[in-house]
Parts: sequence; structure tokens; C-alpha cells
Amino acid sequence: MADALSLPALHDGPLAELRVALLEAGYADAFLGECEAIAPRMLDAIRLPAVHWWLRRDPRPAALIARLWAYGDVVDDGALARVFDAGLRSSLQRVGALREASGGFRGGLRLVPFCGLWIASDEMHGEDPVMGPGATTQLLAGAIGPGAGRVLDVGSGAGSLALVAAARGASEVVGVDLHPRAAAWARINAALNQLELELHTGDLTAPVRGRRFDLVVAQPPFVVKPAEVASTTYLHGGAMGDELTMRLIAELPGVLAPTGQARILFDSPWRADAPLWRRVRAAHADAELQQLIFVSPGNSPELQAIGYAANSHPSLGPEYAQTVLRYRAHLHAQGIERSEQALAVLRRGGRSEERRVGKEYRLTC
Repeated sequence: MADALSLPALHDGPLAELRVALLEAGYADAFLGECEAIAPRMLDAIRLPAVHWWLRRDPRPAALIARLWAYGDVVDDGALARVFDAGLRSSLQRVGALREASGGFRGGLRLVPFCGLWIASDEMHGEDPVMGPGATTQLLAGAIGPGAGRVLDVGSGAGSLALVAAARGASEVVGVDLHPRAAAWARINAALNQLELELHTGDLTAPVRGRRFDLVVAQPPFVVKPAEVASTTYLHGGAMGDELTMRLIAELPGVLAPTGQARILFDSPWRADAPLWRRVRAAHADAELQQLIFVSPGNSPELQAIGYAANSHPSLGPEYAQTVLRYRAHLHAQGIERSEQALAVLRRGGRSEERRVGKEYRLTC
């Protein structure tokens, strides 16, 4: 049986049977919402034991799937047999999606419902993983209306937003990501959801230079990168955190159609000498590009350091403590004592402005 997950084998293997099993189990957005309502806003390392307890007592087949592929629990063979037939179990083991563990089996990937779809991706605590949908991805998904035309998803990861656009009838959907495994995951998810995508590996908009899009969506990596911390493709955006975002904004005039728009979700350091709207305008330097920026207060440096460190060290051991100190010292050295969460909407024509809104955005798929 396989141990390491084989993406080619998964793509060519049990996806059709897995799709049927997920449908029959009722593994959908509403169920995941119940799980996420347990001790919300807490670090996963702290809340997961309570989530496991709740799921182990839930008899629904969706609970077993969530234990395996959303919350990292071990499931015994008897329970597994009630959800997956022997052939599918064998296929999932062969490709590494199920792995033998003490007391049963654990998942070898992450698989979650998202906006009526299923998105599979790497487990998030591995080395440089490809990311599926996160807590804020729904905000950008809400910006994708029916029949959105030509859509470009920059930093597409496992294809979450690109697949939402395809499912909602976009005429053309292109995903671009720097991580070489991202396109492989997005192809798997396209096959799992019976959708079609065009996928490229490359830096920001370079792979689609010369083409124009009606909608560009992106949630670029925006976490600060201390010198002592290993780089993670989906996470780190530069020493200040927003360097990659500003590079993307600079490239938008070259990919937006005459009536196109972009929606970019990111965090950025607060700077008294340079308001965010001014830095965004300077980045694209296009007088015809209208910008509307929704800004709310970001997390404190302490919460940023804790969250970023826990992301890579979920056991909260000595390495976690050292990484918190590295992030906090780096934020201090960069002069970052406040940050802002921003949704930038950019389109051609009109005048630019900055608008501040409340702490939370709430949009549903």
C-alpha cells in the first residue's frame, strides 16, 4: 500500500467513486459549518480535541469523512467500511489518500466542501503545502457572480475560486500559481467536480501576458517573512508582507479587459506616512483604474506571531515558541505595530477612494 500521496494516481484513480461516496454521505457546506461552529476563532491545536469528540459521537457518514480529511482524526476499519466499499477503500489506500495508523486509518490529504463543491489539497502542516479554501476565501467567492465571463484566479492553489467561477458559468476560467503542485491539485478538483479549468504554473500574471480578463480574483500570500523562518509559497509575501500583493496590483492594467475588474484580498502594514489607498494607486500607476478599498483593523503583532507560528508548528512545542519570538521580533524590526485587512476592488474609469468598514466581512456562497 502507498504511504506518500500520489497525485497522478489519485487523478487517474478513484475520483468518480469518491464523488458518489461524498454525495451519498451528505458531506456538504452545511455540515462543515456545524463543525466550524465548535470553539470558533481558536487555534486548531487547541480546539481539535473538542471537534474530534463531537464528530466521534455523530453517526452521520459525513462525520467520519470530516474526521479523516478535515480534522486529522484516526478512524477504525469497521467505521470506514460503513462509508466506503472495499474497492474504494483499497483504491484510496493505494494512492495514499488513506494511511494505516495505530487504531485504524488517517487521511493523507485535506478534503472539504466549499460553495457546493469539494476541494482537495495538501495537509496544511506539511512542507510547503498547496492550500485549499481558507476562512476568508468565501469573501472572494461571493464576488464571483453567475456568468462572470473570462476569469483569472492568481495564486489559485488547489483551484478553489477558479472552480467556483467555472461552476457559476464563467465562459473561460484560468488559474495561475507559482507552486508546481498547485496545477496538479486543481486538475484533481476539476475532475472530482466535473468541471474544466485552464491551469498554468508561473509568477503572478506572467503565464497569461497579453490576454485580457473580465474578472481577476486573488488572495496573495501576505504574511511577513522573517529571515530565520523557512519560506512557504502560499503564506509569505515578503519582509513587510504585502510586497507580492503590490507586484500583482502593478500587473493588473496588463490583464484587465476594458470593462474588467479585480478583487484582491490581503493584509498590509499600517503606515501613517503612506495610506494604503495611496500605495495601491502608486503600485498600478494607471489613471484610468478606479479603486475602492475596504479596510478594517488587522490582528495585533502578538496575534499575528502566534497565528503564523501555530500554522507551521501545530503541536505548540518548543519550535512553536521559538517561531513566535522570531515573528514578533521581525514585526518589531520592520516597524509593524498595526496592520490592516483590505479588500481592494479595482476597475477602469472614475475616481479612486478609500472606504473603511467594520471588522468583519460576511458573505455566503
